[in-house]
Amino acid sequence: METDPLIGQAWAYSFYINRPPDVTSPDTFTLAAGTPFGYFPQYSDSDDSVISIGYSDYPEWMTVHNDTLTGTIPDTTAVFTLVVHVSDPYSTTQQEVTLVIYRCGDADGVQAINVADAVYLVNYVFKGGSAPEPMEAGDANCDGDVNLADAVYLVNYVFKGGPEPCCP
Repeated sequence: METDPLIGQAWAYSFYINRPPDVTSPDTFTLAAGTPFGYFPQYSDSDDSVISIGYSDYPEWMTVHNDTLTGTIPDTTAVFTLVVHVSDPYSTTQQEVTLVIYRCGDADGVQAINVADAVYLVNYVFKGGSAPEPMEAGDANCDGDVNLADAVYLVNYVFKGGPEPCCP
């Protein structure tokens, strides 16, 4: 609070100092292709109780329902971005959110699940080769670890008609 002029009536003017909302959600999500996804931002605003949520630049496979973005992730490896806007009556905070989409079993990231993915995993596990990017793409059997069992799972899928690589 401030009085102006100094010789004027006490509290002639008052000023409100606003803290803008803070988006506390992660700015990157790693998501399995072909699965449903919903996004509603986590936020904090210590001095306002009226908040509005908005989105821009979101992928065409997502739609806004009330304040939540929803959709089914496309069955492809890709990176998408969106912008979330969190507003109180006085200010708006924006955050760019990155969605990293992967296909289970596509360890080498070339959009096909084949024996090359099994070889990629063997090189990673035994020869210090590059890790799958993201790591979840190499977890073909969805046991939470990337190891030789995933390479065997992929060989069984490719050559023996075994089950498709799964996603959690």
